[in-house]
Amino acid sequence: HKNMTDKPLLLVVDDEPINLEILEEALEEYFQLENAATGEECLEKLQTLQPELILLDVNMPGITGIETCIKIKADIETADIPVVFVSALGLPEERMNGYKAGGEDYITKPFEEEELLAKVELTLASQQERKSLQQGSSDAMSMAMTAMTQASEMGLVMQFTRDSHHCDTLEILANCLLESLCQFELN
Repeated sequence: HKNMTDKPLLLVVDDEPINLEILEEALEEYFQLENAATGEECLEKLQTLQPELILLDVNMPGITGIETCIKIKADIETADIPVVFVSALGLPEERMNGYKAGGEDYITKPFEEEELLAKVELTLASQQERKSLQQGSSDAMSMAMTAMTQASEMGLVMQFTRDSHHCDTLEILANCLLESLCQFELN
């Protein structure tokens, strides 16, 4: 059995204690869980917590799940945390609102435990994939920059080698060498 720290942390947001219980029962074996009863409390907790995923009820008193999600996605600190909506409203336009707000997925209550787990796992996996792609692209970028720098330095060396054959005096050669070295921005 994995220890607590290995389990991804989920933040579960729902104003109905019974719903929180149902969600906890379905998820506690696989995840660490934190919960919040309102959108405001969710945003407050995100100032200190860094969950891997947020399960967010849509209809809550105060700010709705949709508004909460918009705020989460607008804040650079939390924008990358995937949000999965859990709602009793499964109408197409309700779901569209969830996706428009930046939600990664939408689950309609009552849900099957398997569906809930599958969607949470999938969302976490695609988030991992995204992170590693971002990391990969920034690594590739820095490799490309290094290669370009090396290529241009090599070009300068070749240029100097060619030019040096046409230097008739040591003074011209010295100037040619200094000019080449200046291009390397050496002090």
